[in-house]
This record gives sequence, C-alpha cells and structure tokens, in this order.
Amino acid sequence: MHNNNNSSDITTVKRKRGRPRKEKPDACFRCRCRTTPEWRKGWVDREGVSLHVPLCNACGLHNAKQRKSYQLSKELNSIYRLLN
Repeated sequence: MHNNNNSSDITTVKRKRGRPRKEKPDACFRCRCRTTPEWRKGWVDREGVSLHVPLCNACGLHNAKQRKSYQLSKELNSIYRLLN
C-alpha cells in the first residue's frame, strides 16, 4: 500500500459556513466614524420620508432609544387619550 501525501493530486474545496458577509458601510451617518464593533440599521425621518441609514454601535443604540421614547410619548399624549 503506497501512501502518497502530495497535495497537488488532491484538491479540496472548503465550504464557508454561515451567512455571507455583508459589505461594511464607509462611515456612520450621524458621527462619521469609520470603525465600530457592530454596524446597526438606523431610520432617519427626512421631510416625511423614513430613510434606512448605517449607524455605528453607539449611534444605533442612541437612535433606537430615542425612537422608542418618541413612540411612547406619542401614544401617551395623543388627542384620543387626552379626550377620554
């Protein structure tokens, strides 16, 4: 039995697991930083239109917190709630 360990004879293709990598944004929409541990999706309202923008980790968390408090205050101070 002859054991030939020549790598040129055998071609193996390693398959990548998981999701394919997304293209990283150039910079954060809000603070313009270029490096962050995690990129987040953010929504910015401009002239009645919601736009999807890339945000760094800190700006993304801040944006989510602001949107949540805005929605809560909008519900609490609605005209229907105040009248009933």
